[in-house]
Amino acid sequence: MDPDQALDIPLFPVADAVCFPGTELSLEVAEESQRRLIAELGGGATSGWLGVVLVKPGWGGGAGSPPVFPAGTACQVVRVETSDDGRLRLVVRGSHRFLIEKERHDGICLRARVRLVAETGLDEGESGVRALRQALCERLLAAREAMGDSFPLSASEVDAALDAPIEELVNRVAGRFDMPPLRKLELLTYPLPDRALELLGILRSRTKLLQLLRPYRRLAANSEWN
Repeated sequence: MDPDQALDIPLFPVADAVCFPGTELSLEVAEESQRRLIAELGGGATSGWLGVVLVKPGWGGGAGSPPVFPAGTACQVVRVETSDDGRLRLVVRGSHRFLIEKERHDGICLRARVRLVAETGLDEGESGVRALRQALCERLLAAREAMGDSFPLSASEVDAALDAPIEELVNRVAGRFDMPPLRKLELLTYPLPDRALELLGILRSRTKLLQLLRPYRRLAANSEWN
């Protein structure tokens, strides 16, 4: 897809996750409208694109479409998975960020005319970008050490992120790191250079906090001595 292109695509509202370009996200299919959307996508009625958008807080479900934030990610369906108990999960891969221009319901699902947002590139040959990448890698490894078993990325996922281009590195970590969905959506709306710097600050702050709390965590583990 071309940057700044306008598309008409179905939307997949999600309450607790944000998909970043170049990353995969597994979505639980719980609503009948979502099942009908999958059938439509599988039947070739659309190009296979859909927009993953975050539901605004406070929606309690029920009739009608949920209110969603205007920023999201255009994704392609990778596969549909069926569990042993019959539950469906839709695995999608993010491609481009977008802004919603107009929403409507077509009788099957929520759809929108969206405008793709061009991504700001980073030249990894520039010294400043190389320094930023090195700082991100160092902070990522420090966060993994500080968080231990609670770190959300596996060892292989960390290694893959460290070897990836900086855009993929930033998006992979932003998508998987433990932070509120609204904070992730905020990161998604930032141009890549700002997203990288914000993520660097998040990793630095989280690592510093865990290091400060480490002595008290040991005390809590040995509370019978207190």
